[in-house]
Amino acid sequence: MRQRGWLLAVVAVTLSAALTAPVSAVVKPKVPTVLTLSIPGPITGCYYYGSGANDSLRAVLDLVRPSAFTNDPTGNFIGASGPITQAELVSLSPQTVVYTLNTTWLWSNGLAFNGEDLLQWYLRARALQSSSVDGYRDIGSLQVSSSDDKVRVVFAQPYSDWTSLFRDVGQRDRPLTCSLETLESEPSLGPYQLQSISSSGAVLVRNEQWKGARVHFDQINVRTNLLPALFRGSNFADYRTTMSPTQLNGLTNSATLDGHIGSSNRIVTVGFSPHRVLSSQLAVRQFLSWSLDRQRLINQTVGSLTYSPGLGASVLYSQGQHFYSGTVGTGPINQSPAPINTTIPTQANQDCVTCAPGVLSAAGFVKKSSLWRTPNGGPLVVTVAIGPSRFDRMVASNVLDQWRGAGVATRLVNVSSDQAVAALLAHGHADAGIFTVTANQVTSLTARSWIGHNYGDSLDLGWRSLLIDQWYASALDTFNANDAASTWLEIDHQITTQAWERPLFTLPSIVTWSTNVAGVYGSVALQSFVDEVPTWGYAPPVVNPSPM
Repeated sequence: MRQRGWLLAVVAVTLSAALTAPVSAVVKPKVPTVLTLSIPGPITGCYYYGSGANDSLRAVLDLVRPSAFTNDPTGNFIGASGPITQAELVSLSPQTVVYTLNTTWLWSNGLAFNGEDLLQWYLRARALQSSSVDGYRDIGSLQVSSSDDKVRVVFAQPYSDWTSLFRDVGQRDRPLTCSLETLESEPSLGPYQLQSISSSGAVLVRNEQWKGARVHFDQINVRTNLLPALFRGSNFADYRTTMSPTQLNGLTNSATLDGHIGSSNRIVTVGFSPHRVLSSQLAVRQFLSWSLDRQRLINQTVGSLTYSPGLGASVLYSQGQHFYSGTVGTGPINQSPAPINTTIPTQANQDCVTCAPGVLSAAGFVKKSSLWRTPNGGPLVVTVAIGPSRFDRMVASNVLDQWRGAGVATRLVNVSSDQAVAALLAHGHADAGIFTVTANQVTSLTARSWIGHNYGDSLDLGWRSLLIDQWYASALDTFNANDAASTWLEIDHQITTQAWERPLFTLPSIVTWSTNVAGVYGSVALQSFVDEVPTWGYAPPVVNPSPM
């Protein structure tokens, strides 16, 4: 009798390299194999660096476009399998990278891939008003060899995260008209070719021009927000960061599903506006931050059974990332509330429900009839912005309940997205906002919310610091990952101790797949998960022989 493969009780929140190994050898069945891939939705945008592009679109593009590097399950960059055969850092003074291309590779429309594709991609990217293309703007010159098979990139100023460049490159001379419909006609140079795409899903088929390792699925049907419990097909894989306890319990009882619960790269946080009378005061931000019992919040929104993240300790690193400065979650079964400190916190992952009122009192606020009043005598009313999802509303409801219990009057503003929440704070239209930060593997892109221009793809609250500017430039010039991380953590500490953001917790990543899909691992990010799809295999169910 086959036992269930679902990992019901997962204590460790760091990813394991060998969670599930196929029992039998990977076999290509005689009939075409189809994989249904469920990812968070909707799918938005039109190309990798487009202002409307989200993680779901970028994940799909990873299967159809060439990249210099993609992500492994932990989110780290690894050399991509494809026509960019080598990317080598050959000098630091000036910083120079040479890309070597295999020009015998053909796009799905028959045109040869060469250095002109990278040149035009670079020229397009650097002109975009986006924080995700900062690296392209740091390039001083780009030269294509006479044979079109080498591209030499010289940086005008150091950019240590150069491995993040040339991702999902589009074919040269193709117009960048921004709609999902136009993507259907775009040529592919990945293991798959896009047949159709919409906000609710996509269909990809094997790219016959692909010269890399043979893929084991002939077709991938991408669907958004499709619950594993509702799927009745044989080949299935799903990535998500939120799931109700009822849904999770249903999965653990399935004999045909395997799974992994770990940490994602998404941080649920509360941010504050620097342009409001109340939230511009450090005492108010500290009171609102410290008066939250985050362990209670975690138990209410994520659940106290099976998995529970630790108290948030960083706004730049998620709990699943290497340089995260806090502790991991506690045990998976019957998690009890964390102890409440009675002294003023010195670290981001400490709460201080009992001492928070003293901070507000010292700033001249007075509590009367269980409600706080400002030094001018008016009620302490906090306007809070939240995004549109059911999870946003659930977190906000629990946060506001705690603030109201602490004597704060609240006013709620509903907006269309996390970016809209940040924009309200940056323009002084709300005191606080609840949103989710995607902790990019390129830390500079996450930290970009506190630096320079306010681009639409960053969660910019509108606060700036000369000290952070200096640290940012220093970290970006540092090629040693450990040394750079120490500087990024200085920025992190400055933001959290000044209470501009209060990290609540890291969302769990919940990966589920049917037992006949082989080689699936838990992943810290959606793109890391989808990047592994070409390496997956098909393992037919083992048929137990009849007893003699």
